Amino acid sequence: MKGRIKEDDSSVPMKDGPFAYGTSYRTGGQHPRFFRVPREGGEEAILIDGDAEAEGKAYFRIGGVDHAGDHERLVWGFDDKGSEFYTLKVRDLQTGEDLADLIADTGGEGQWDATDNGFFYTRLDDNHRPSQVFHHRIGTDTAQDRLVYEETDPGFFMSVGGTRLNDWIMISISDHETSEYRLLPAARPDAEPVLVKAREAGIQYDLEEGGDVFFVLTNSGARRTFAS
Repeated sequence: MKGRIKEDDSSVPMKDGPFAYGTSYRTGGQHPRFFRVPREGGEEAILIDGDAEAEGKAYFRIGGVDHAGDHERLVWGFDDKGSEFYTLKVRDLQTGEDLADLIADTGGEGQWDATDNGFFYTRLDDNHRPSQVFHHRIGTDTAQDRLVYEETDPGFFMSVGGTRLNDWIMISISDHETSEYRLLPAARPDAEPVLVKAREAGIQYDLEEGGDVFFVLTNSGARRTFAS
């Protein structure tokens, strides 16, 4: 199998501000490395080395990795028990050291707000369901994290993400056939999320940003035709 796999594979770096970010693997390694390079030229910097983080652990898996808009820090998730309950850490990209902020039992990803002083994340319940969205401010006790939204229907799951322009935080809620979105301004992390359209059984919709508008893709009103 190894003979058919490009062991030192890497992604095309994605440009963002003064840097381009990407992932790569070293030959013989098992985990991704997250790196960035200056867009004007310069040396590659390894931000997270998955193989180094996994050293000495019986199990290790990296979750999401997201850098702040000011490129000073990133939030990253990992599971070192095989439970699929991820812990989030915050890394200072100037020193390469993780801060004291540590959040357990998450879905594995964090989404920075537009102030770059905090991020949103989902917390898993005992049934491994992302049932709550919280906002954490860097340097504060995680017990003080603000509960942004809680989904009480045990059949629905949640995720939280951001738009490419970093102007909106999007909370996606869905089961296998029904979906719902809630939005809040990324620059106002203390704002209450606004419902886009209330869920309706069997109706699914997705949001795609288009500058100062959102485009909605939905099965509402869709008609099926079958050849006889």
